[in-house]
Amino acid sequence: MHWIRKAIADNLRSQDHYTVDTLVGGYDEHDNKPFLGSIDYLGNALSDQPYLFRGFSGRFCYAILDKLYRPDMTEEEGHEAMMKCLNEVKKRFVANLPTFQVVMINKDGIRQLDDISV
Repeated sequence: MHWIRKAIADNLRSQDHYTVDTLVGGYDEHDNKPFLGSIDYLGNALSDQPYLFRGFSGRFCYAILDKLYRPDMTEEEGHEAMMKCLNEVKKRFVANLPTFQVVMINKDGIRQLDDISV
């Protein structure tokens, strides 16, 4: 994450700058816990967050997860919270997508879940 943030910040004022917002997730085997961070197009970074969103529709989801998120959530509870977010986005955001890809990241690696249609 630090390398990506530095690359974006170093190239910010060049002709080859990156215009990208990223979410960086993984599992830290040293601390034995998941990791989620974010880097915006200016090189500003947030690290070690419980949940993050990018884009306009993410603003609707923060209020939902501020209320529902708990560190000890089960996978099923997390899926229900995600569905509430997607349903709210579908209802309130004009430019929405018909399907969403979902990826689970944990200590066992990356697992592609079934696509979600809302």
